[in-house]
Amino acid sequence: MLSAVLVAIAQLSEAAETKFADIFANPSRFNHKRVTITGLADIGGDAFWVWRDAKAWRHAEDEGAIFVAYKIPAEATVSPYDYANARFVRVTGTIDTSIHGHLGMDPFSLVLERVEVLPGPRQREFLPILGYFRNETRYKLHIKITDADGYTVSDIPPGKHSVFAIKKGAVLLTTPSGKLVAQSRLLPSPRFYDVQKKIYYFRISNSGIESVVPQNAKGWTLSYTGDRD
Repeated sequence: MLSAVLVAIAQLSEAAETKFADIFANPSRFNHKRVTITGLADIGGDAFWVWRDAKAWRHAEDEGAIFVAYKIPAEATVSPYDYANARFVRVTGTIDTSIHGHLGMDPFSLVLERVEVLPGPRQREFLPILGYFRNETRYKLHIKITDADGYTVSDIPPGKHSVFAIKKGAVLLTTPSGKLVAQSRLLPSPRFYDVQKKIYYFRISNSGIESVVPQNAKGWTLSYTGDRD
């Protein structure tokens, strides 16, 4: 009987959630202690944050997110927790004040033990709009996406595609030697927008860059979109 009571107490203790405000108020109090937090998962590449709620994420509140530290497998091309992106999650791990977040500016991080996705839909407002650029030429092309936040570059082999998070800005295509092939403004007309997946599709040909309506891109082989179900 006593052992059953102890197990029940342990389970209740394990399930107890710690408030963001309590951890931020005194991180040293929780250092090396196991905690469970609940919030919205913000996952991209090897970066993983848990936002307290949608308001904290929407306004990028300074003490509204906790960085989750974990080791991503060397062979992985996406995060093993990508499926949880923009979903409410319950995360358990250990607070470590010697790990200062993704960019070294946080007072602490949570070293991951496990993630549980909670019931409910994905919060689609936090998924970036993607642009799929399909190279239908016979040449490798260099693509540069620019917007108010900076730029992203990549090479697209012939017959392949690249995918970027896009917003209002511009796209520039050149040969590897720097010769201009085409350029265009972003974003195109809403009629080219795949509302369900939050994607714009582009075909690159010898004539330039062409926006493609979603129904005409259904046969395309797309990259992994596990966080867009």
